[in-house]
Amino acid sequence: MRMNQPAFFFRRVVCLCAAMILILPAAADEVSIDQALQTLLRGVDIQDHMVSRRSDEIRGGYYQVRPGDTLSELINMIYPNSSITRDMLERTFISANPHAFRSRNPNWLLAGARLRIPNSEDVLSLVFRDADGVRAAARSDHPTWVRFP
Repeated sequence: MRMNQPAFFFRRVVCLCAAMILILPAAADEVSIDQALQTLLRGVDIQDHMVSRRSDEIRGGYYQVRPGDTLSELINMIYPNSSITRDMLERTFISANPHAFRSRNPNWLLAGARLRIPNSEDVLSLVFRDADGVRAAARSDHPTWVRFP
């Protein structure tokens, strides 16, 4: 069974710190601690873990905004090859999450906010004033429309 890399990493860090504090209190200066941490971190890809964690969160339909996140970065991560314009995606995010933006400005994404990832229904509700009516009309049988299997 393969051990979870981040969990294994943090256990190693805790054990090292505990050993340095308990066993070597006089000798544990900043240089030796830095060297020990560099040795521990060699071969561990924290960035990969963070991307994986974000992807799992997004698949759940929500995202917790972290300091430094931008709406453009999130749109690129969530909808990398979307044919919908960037402006429309920004407006959809703001409409679905007004609490996460100061003054509904896409450049003022608030850290700590929990974003609901917009879906196609959210885009339709922005494009059409009466989205429910448009959907109902599209589903109804109309004699002049061509139906495809």
